[in-house]
Amino acid sequence: MSKLLRHMTGDENTRLRLGIYGKAGSGKTRTATEIAIGLALDLGDGKPIAFVDTEGNGSDHMAPIVQASGLELLGVKTRDFRTAVEAMKEAEASCSVVIVDSASHLWQDVMESYLSDRRQESLSIQDWGPIKRTWRAFPEAFVTLQIHTIVCG
Repeated sequence: MSKLLRHMTGDENTRLRLGIYGKAGSGKTRTATEIAIGLALDLGDGKPIAFVDTEGNGSDHMAPIVQASGLELLGVKTRDFRTAVEAMKEAEASCSVVIVDSASHLWQDVMESYLSDRRQESLSIQDWGPIKRTWRAFPEAFVTLQIHTIVCG
């Protein structure tokens, strides 16, 4: 027997971590929503789908689709990085899937907030460490939440 490989029992608490990337209008939001519906229905726990909407209206268009599947859509519209990460963590307690659409706006918020706090107009190499330390909260949530997580960008 290998030192690294072990018998898989199938009872590991695995959740999907999915990133969807594409041009504007390519169907990322709709694809994420359809996948989320399938995952939620497969789980069969009756929990809602969470939607962190940085686009401003993506969740509005997807709500009827989610509702037609018999599920509920909970969400927050924000481009504030900290609010979005908090919403992702909050979704873990009451939802089966969380969609973040789009992470691009959250990254922009982190960079703009950093520049604004320091009254700078551009970034230097020394700025990337603090920016990445702040940003770390997002990928950590993405990989550790105990619910299915779909991020569009």
